[in-house]
Amino acid sequence: MGSFKGVKGLRGQSRMSSGKDSRKNVSSLKPLNPRTLSASGGLESSNYRSYKKYISRSPEETKEIGFTLGKMLKPGDVVGLYGELGSGKTTLVKGMAKALAIEERDIVSASFTIIAEYNTTPPFYHIDLYRIEMDTELDEVGLWDHIGGEGISVIEWAEKAEEKLPEGMIKVRLNLINENMREIIIEGENEKDRNNQ
Repeated sequence: MGSFKGVKGLRGQSRMSSGKDSRKNVSSLKPLNPRTLSASGGLESSNYRSYKKYISRSPEETKEIGFTLGKMLKPGDVVGLYGELGSGKTTLVKGMAKALAIEERDIVSASFTIIAEYNTTPPFYHIDLYRIEMDTELDEVGLWDHIGGEGISVIEWAEKAEEKLPEGMIKVRLNLINENMREIIIEGENEKDRNNQ
């Protein structure tokens, strides 16, 4: 069971809470139009990044897609989330966190919380850069202490730090189709390289 260790905001405030494991077995979701792309956009047979597109028709489906992705993550992974306000980034994070036994209610969108750290194995860092306006703030909140290493880092509004984030991070783009539907595009390492899925 994952417990909420604390959060860090722009001024380094901390808050504590805990929760119970409410995981359920999620049926396997099939991606639409799976493709493999190289950095240049062409097909490549080895050392490639996987590209998958999903269509979510509800917040529950978005959480299921997040859960499936969360089960594949391993220590050191960095996941960058991209999408406009209201596109479902935090909803997707709730699904990923559930894969690590973190209660959905413990995952919240940013107000003044920039980094939330969860005491799971491996550690889970939910980072929301929405309120970051300058590069110097990334250092002030301790972003680089929560990237890579033994933890899993999930970063909302990753475009605000993209130039400094790891080249091989998993990128997830969420696009609004309508009020309930989202297109979710996941670009990352070849899943065949994953030992835990």
